[in-house]
Amino acid sequence: MSGFSIDKGEKCPHSVSTSNHHWYSNVHVLLSLRLLQVCNPIKILLMLMLILVSPVKTDSLFEWKKTTNPVISTVRQRIALKWIYKSKQPVNSMIFTRFRNSSDTKVPVGEWTKEGGFKPDPFISTELTLIAVDKSEQNEKKVSLILENPIHIDYGLQYNCEVNGGEVPGNNLSIELIALRPIWTHTEVEKHAILRKDVTFRWEYKYPYKAIVVFISRENNSEMIEVGYWYQGDFTDLGQFNNRVDVRKTPYENQTGEMIRVTLQNVSVEDYGWEYICQLTLGDGEQLLTRTVLKEEEVKPNFVTPRTDSRTSAATKSPVGYSTVILLVIATSIISQD
Repeated sequence: MSGFSIDKGEKCPHSVSTSNHHWYSNVHVLLSLRLLQVCNPIKILLMLMLILVSPVKTDSLFEWKKTTNPVISTVRQRIALKWIYKSKQPVNSMIFTRFRNSSDTKVPVGEWTKEGGFKPDPFISTELTLIAVDKSEQNEKKVSLILENPIHIDYGLQYNCEVNGGEVPGNNLSIELIALRPIWTHTEVEKHAILRKDVTFRWEYKYPYKAIVVFISRENNSEMIEVGYWYQGDFTDLGQFNNRVDVRKTPYENQTGEMIRVTLQNVSVEDYGWEYICQLTLGDGEQLLTRTVLKEEEVKPNFVTPRTDSRTSAATKSPVGYSTVILLVIATSIISQD
């Protein structure tokens, strides 16, 4: 033992191997004491911190797998909210709730039990179906909560699934359901038109469904006049504008929206000051509405410099010359009479 020593110039050893257990224990104690003397205390502290913060790999009994979150869908379309989990213990129940935010009261949606299956809450706003299938041989299971015909109040909420079973109950994961709604991408607050000229209103929207009906009307204070409507490629004038209105609808190439053009021909004074309204009924029943005020565009007068007649210019420049000629003509006339 007396022959074992550590030189201060040597690096701190990491491990010692020996076949003698007692000899190893004594050496280990001596090494630990010697390390405190030789190694930098700051380095030792850093090593301890790394040991404390290093992740420890454990074989988890329950684990949530990656899924789609949030789920974005149009209203009134069948939706499946999917949870995927891995559990090494049998699951006894799953409780489904929904809420708007973390401080909101959780509203019951339904509950699944091993004995009774799935029972939706009787006061839920839409028909629900629960499907649970084994996803792989690694104890993974996919649970799909299907909303058959969701309405407006079913959107903008967090849907939570709580899985209970074994020694670790209460595993929770929430999925947000967001409604995809139509939006105007181009509108005009006001439009200017020249008297007795044509004017074209242009509106554009973004949505997966096309407009099946386009209603055109105009409003001034409390008075409303229905102009006409577009349906299945044809525009029907309701007789107020003597066929002065034309409506054209052009879908985007990527089928994510459309452009609506409404042309009012031969604008009159009576057409100014009205709000022209475009209302769409889309393929899934959603509605869009926008308004544009028609105002008169002032035409700036075109001032043209008048042409000056050369004779007038000459007379203006030399009035004495014309007078002299006139006097000569009069004098010549008198002399010829004598």
